[in-house]
Amino acid sequence: MVRFTGSLSRIGSVRSPAIYPTRPPTGPPARYWSHQGSGAALLPDSSKRPATVLPYYCQAGAPVKTAQHTAGGARAAVEAMRKRGFPASFGPPVEVSESTRDDRMSPCGIRNLDANVEAFQRHFDHTLRAVLGGTLPVGIGGDHSMAAASIRATVLGEATNAIVDGTLSLEPRYGGDSLRREFAEARTEANPMRLGALLERCVASGALHPRRWAAFRQSFQVLWFDAHMDINTPGRHLGMSAFAQLTPPEIANSGFGPLWLANSPSVSGNLHGMPLSFATRLAPDDPWCTFTNYGTPLASIHPARVTYVLPRDTDPSEVVLAQTLGIRVITMDEISGGSKEAQAAKLCSAIGAEVRRHQAMVQRCSNGAPSRWRILIQLDVDVLNAEYVPLTGTPVGCGSTRNSTVGPGPDVLIPALYRAALDPCVRLVDVVEFAFDEKKNRDNGLTVKSGLSLVDALFGRNQPPPPGCPRIWKPARL
Repeated sequence: MVRFTGSLSRIGSVRSPAIYPTRPPTGPPARYWSHQGSGAALLPDSSKRPATVLPYYCQAGAPVKTAQHTAGGARAAVEAMRKRGFPASFGPPVEVSESTRDDRMSPCGIRNLDANVEAFQRHFDHTLRAVLGGTLPVGIGGDHSMAAASIRATVLGEATNAIVDGTLSLEPRYGGDSLRREFAEARTEANPMRLGALLERCVASGALHPRRWAAFRQSFQVLWFDAHMDINTPGRHLGMSAFAQLTPPEIANSGFGPLWLANSPSVSGNLHGMPLSFATRLAPDDPWCTFTNYGTPLASIHPARVTYVLPRDTDPSEVVLAQTLGIRVITMDEISGGSKEAQAAKLCSAIGAEVRRHQAMVQRCSNGAPSRWRILIQLDVDVLNAEYVPLTGTPVGCGSTRNSTVGPGPDVLIPALYRAALDPCVRLVDVVEFAFDEKKNRDNGLTVKSGLSLVDALFGRNQPPPPGCPRIWKPARL
């Protein structure tokens, strides 16, 4: 297995709002990416790491049929986590009124805009409070539209903690000391608009130099485990559906190439296919789309800091956009061949190489000074082959879509997730697209069970086998 290098720092304990109880990490630091000769991972007890589970029972960002199943799946997953004594506190769930959902296309190219704005703001607020409270926010969804809020809220919360703690220094000659005191007061309120306004004042006044803020943004790396890229933007431009089936070379050679590169518009208008464009601020500002500037538009990540893991059902425009922006893509071709254990080892090596590359970039941006890097994990259960998640919103594999590439099974993903999410540099975990048919239970809960096995791996409750020892995957018990 791969050994990651670099200094690992634990999440600091900060003042927490009462709604999110915290427990500071205890015990000696662990070597998260090394192994003993027997193959046993040197990992601490996951229950000693404070986490806050944020249920997302929202039906706003996806079509009606899939939305009902994913909302039911999120409820079933959270209830199963409670019954099994999951080592985390549970925050308030996010739900929206059905009266705000009408499936109409808004002028900005997003369906169910009112419901999506309501859900975005609620999830943003809950995630921000968890980050400011010093806990690890764990989103359980629900469609993947929640990532647009959770990623940006994490960036704003981490920036606030860094400014208050002094790790992100402000220039005293430009009022940095008074701004830091204001941040400390605003952190107790967890008001995203006030914190966003303070951050904009810091940059505008020169207390926080734009280059220093840019270097801070570079410290966030997103590991996007998903069969889809989800980087489309609202499709305001008419007539783009005719180009939906073009291949990347045809797009590059056509006169519409620059337009696609600038927008990669969504034809369906479903927000669950656009969260990354809002998290990276690739989506254009629009007065109709009010959540684009919620908190502050400064709280976004750099597109080149995104790593796609095993996407298989992609739009041609998304492929071109990812290549243009320098987004790294770990494909099934890179890990295919050999046994499941060999594929898992290849996946761990590929992710490890990306984390080391990201660490080197962070060091270059900080001019060699000691700096922290932060990992944000986005896990869509449809990254698994369709046979393991038959009810998820958009299953991929076994001929389920136009791209019938066979995806991995849980045995391939569990070792990588087990090593990745227990790294103390992880600042966010979202697991989405759980699905459950509450009326018919057509898959006997298989989609929820498969997703829960990945969640167990994320929190060290499903330890991978030592190298060379075969293991038959068994679904988690509900």
